[in-house]
Amino acid sequence: MAPGSDHDRDDNGLPPVEVAIPDDPSELDREITAYRREQRQRRRQERWQRLSRPFRRYGLLLPLIAVSLTMAIVAVLLITLLGPEPPRQPARRQLAVRGTADPGEVGGLLPAAIVRDDDREAVRLRDLRPGVIMIIPEGCRCGPAVDHLTRQSREFLFNVYLVSAASPPEDLRRLASREGHGVARVLGDEKGVLAGAYRPAGLTAVLVHTDGVVGGVLRNVSPGVRLESTLDRLQRPGQGAPAQSGAG
Repeated sequence: MAPGSDHDRDDNGLPPVEVAIPDDPSELDREITAYRREQRQRRRQERWQRLSRPFRRYGLLLPLIAVSLTMAIVAVLLITLLGPEPPRQPARRQLAVRGTADPGEVGGLLPAAIVRDDDREAVRLRDLRPGVIMIIPEGCRCGPAVDHLTRQSREFLFNVYLVSAASPPEDLRRLASREGHGVARVLGDEKGVLAGAYRPAGLTAVLVHTDGVVGGVLRNVSPGVRLESTLDRLQRPGQGAPAQSGAG
């Protein structure tokens, strides 16, 4: 110290500090370990503060959104797993050995004939089961009725077929695309087997059971006719079932 200076101050005016320097550096291990622990804890707190900053900014809004999304996902999963099963297309049963009437008649099997699909592939008429076969006569302005019957048939997941020996294939395809909603299949009956068997008048619908038995022939089908009960019966085999026929 400089002469005449304050005994409690050093030459720079600072108070005296007692520093103990250990003889063995290993004595500082405890203090170093505690220091490092404090540094790690401080870094963890800083990271947590950075992560939680958005939540602090919006309060409880984000947690509520997260909980709502989680509940919505759980609800969708429960509905998917526990909800009602979607309707299944009626299974095609083995072809009936015989019906209660002659082939081609209501209560009997479909005629044993060959038709062609829109790709000109040969198709056995009796393989079109179960389903609804619509015979389109020449000059028939039956688009609304085709639309109405197609909608009802698809409610039961029945196949729908449009056939005409008189109308050009292009007209029948347009009818299948528009009023048949793209699900109706076009069939070619060059020999007129269906027209000869069922003598169509206006739009004529041949209703076929799962076993190939004709469940009904409806002539002059109108756009407003309701066929749910009749179509429901087609989901079961027709062998031994009472024959039904009628007009729309």
